[in-house]
Amino acid sequence: MKFIRFIVAFLLGMITITLLTEVVEFMIVKVVSGHSFDYLSSYQDEYFEIRNRPWILGAKILYTFIGSLCGGLIATYIAKNVSKITIITLTIVQFAGLSYGAFFSDFSNFTPLWMWILLLIIVPFGIFHGHTLANKINKIRTT
Repeated sequence: MKFIRFIVAFLLGMITITLLTEVVEFMIVKVVSGHSFDYLSSYQDEYFEIRNRPWILGAKILYTFIGSLCGGLIATYIAKNVSKITIITLTIVQFAGLSYGAFFSDFSNFTPLWMWILLLIIVPFGIFHGHTLANKINKIRTT
């Protein structure tokens, strides 16, 4: 049962972080550009030109932190007794994915290096604080 909790918590944490950050980003760029999803998918240079505007990158910091916080909270809440290993695994996988994206992927040049470095700090920070918040909520519910 612990292994199933671990897997479900980990996967839902990953899905939460990914959905919240990617959907919010895509919606912001869509609204700002006024183009359709198909157009933005076909013209990635224009997508990233819009996404790399300073105020959108500032918003990215905020919604990435919120997404990471929610992912850590959900993963911890579901994992219960195996929350520490779940959060550590979630953080390592997210950090590895961001590191790959920053330094090795085809998209690494589409985001400024300072933003990649900030994301490498923000995501683990958000996951950890989501974990801490879920533990506080669990404590309050059990007392």
